[in-house]
Amino acid sequence: MTDPVETLRRAVTGGGTMGELILGATSRFPDRAAFVYGGTALSYRELGELIVQGRRALAGLGLAPDAVVAQLTSNRPEAFALQAAAYLAGHPSLMLHPSTSLSDLVTVLHDARAQLLVVDAHGAIAEAADAIRSGVPGIRVVAHEAGSPLLDVWSLAATQEGSCRRVPADAVARLSYTGGTTGRSKGVVLSHRAMVAATVLAAAELDWPAELRFLVATPISHAGGTLVPSVLLKGGTVHLGERFDATTFLDEIREQRITATFVVPTMIGRLLDGLAGRSADVPTLQMLLYGGAPMSVDRIRAAIES
Repeated sequence: MTDPVETLRRAVTGGGTMGELILGATSRFPDRAAFVYGGTALSYRELGELIVQGRRALAGLGLAPDAVVAQLTSNRPEAFALQAAAYLAGHPSLMLHPSTSLSDLVTVLHDARAQLLVVDAHGAIAEAADAIRSGVPGIRVVAHEAGSPLLDVWSLAATQEGSCRRVPADAVARLSYTGGTTGRSKGVVLSHRAMVAATVLAAAELDWPAELRFLVATPISHAGGTLVPSVLLKGGTVHLGERFDATTFLDEIREQRITATFVVPTMIGRLLDGLAGRSADVPTLQMLLYGGAPMSVDRIRAAIES
């Protein structure tokens, strides 16, 4: 198991990787809840075990050493665990937004030269597996669970040892594609060194609540998900939400005593419109981060006052 103290030392000196950093956090807080999803808690110890299983599952697929591992899923702990497993095995991770159209998906996967796409077993993307294979030669499409014609990727974990090769800090950790607002979507390449530095900096410098219960109500494939490793470094609990709904969002904050969350400006607008001047009544919420687009000063003031 990764030595968490040595992992942090290597991270701050520029030699660590994202997989080591995440696995190190699971060793530091084994009995705490790392994720809460659908009313079920997953401890840090269980998350660490799931990451190791993910590494074994990826080994069972026989991917090339630097093969890109793409995922297009709902918010679920397995997706985060498999991403961490990809980091550990040296596979660049490509997390795709759940609303990505089939044509855009094929374009991005082809451009990234992805060898693997992991999806939810049920839904439009799983049903379009043949079209994806036709548009992206050589790609394998698998699922996060059984119950569909697609291979359950986790079923491979029991018979594999997993890759233990050393991943350099300058290796590619993640590909992140732009929104394409100025033309064709472009891939942004992020190294382990850059991501580790950003993760440690966010954990150290943001004014996180002492009791950290972080609600992710946006897709973990994007900004909300990038904060998850920092929350885990702090020993916090990540609550994974489903599709955003203003009423459900506020109810979950109250019921789960959420202390921090991330939203985009359109979500704040829907919350304010739904409140219509009333107080949000979320006394436990101490930190609300927003990003992804500009927001007017008036809207910011209204959000603070609510």
